[in-house]
This record gives sequence, C-alpha cells and structure tokens, in this order.
Amino acid sequence: MLPARLHLTIPATLLRQLTRHAQVVHAPPGDPPPPATARPWNLTPASFPAGHPRPPGGHGAWHLSLPGGATMLIKLQPVPTEHCDHRHYTAAYQPGDTLRHLVQVRDHECMFPTCSRHARESDFEHAVPHHQGGPTCACNAGARSRTCHQVKQSKGWTVTQPRPGWHQWTTPDGRSYTQGPKRYPA
Repeated sequence: MLPARLHLTIPATLLRQLTRHAQVVHAPPGDPPPPATARPWNLTPASFPAGHPRPPGGHGAWHLSLPGGATMLIKLQPVPTEHCDHRHYTAAYQPGDTLRHLVQVRDHECMFPTCSRHARESDFEHAVPHHQGGPTCACNAGARSRTCHQVKQSKGWTVTQPRPGWHQWTTPDGRSYTQGPKRYPA
C-alpha cells in the first residue's frame, strides 16, 4: 500500500455540524443512534498521547471511519484570514507544500481584481518581495496568475496585504482595489 495525502477543505460551520453528529455516535446507552442511511460515516476525535501539545484554537486530528471499514486520520489546519500564526513560515524563497496549499485554498483564484485563474494554476507570490525582506508566510503570500504577477511587478503598481488573504492593489494612478479570501459555502 502506498501512502497518500488527501486535502479536504471543510468550512468551519460544516465541521461543527459534523462534530455534532460524531457526538451522537458516543451517546450514552439507551439513546438511539441516527439511522445508518443518514450518516454512513463515523467521525471521532483522535486521542493524543499524554504530554502531546494540543493544536491552538481547538484544531486537531480526527478519525474518519468509512463504510467497509476504511479508516483515515484527518489532521485539521486552519487557514488564516484574520491573524497569521506563522505556522508554516520559512526563510526560504519557495514555500513548503503545506503553505502553498493553504494559500491556494484561502485565495481559491488569482487575487488580481479581474482575474479568475484558479489558484492551483497560479504563482505563489510574495506581496512584499522576498529579496526586500518579505517573509515566505501566509500573511505575505497570494495566488497570482503569471500575467497578474507581472502586472504587480510593473512600474507604479503595488500590492499590500493588510491581513492574511486580503490583497489591496493600487494602480499607477492611485486607485485601490481590495480582494478578500474565498468564502466557502457551509
């Protein structure tokens, strides 16, 4: 069997709904479980060894049991859109796979106001260029199509990132446009 990695994006509201169902699975004896047709899976918190540091903000790992007996360990990682926790910061120019993926999930598509190229097909771009001291971190990164990346580097254009996932573009004539992170439906 080959190891594999699955990236699953679950909005926080849906995760809360799933965990409510998971709590029903472990209800006291006498409480009827929901019908199997309503919930063909089982989601339970993963146990951590004694002394293992818990992730901040209540995130962690869950066991997902699927029909047929397959079980997966799901590790939850929040996508910062308000405050950056610098979890995946690197001093290197290129981001790690996890940081690149979280920025792609957060932005969903190129962050230029009129572009809709999917983030998977875009460059990982630093708002403040790396060679000018900009960190390789979610709070300084964005998905940019190659063309929009070149526009950003053109004379007179600037991009700032006042908070993670929020990109403020300023044109050479001083007009500003702000793009926010993708809002996923629950």
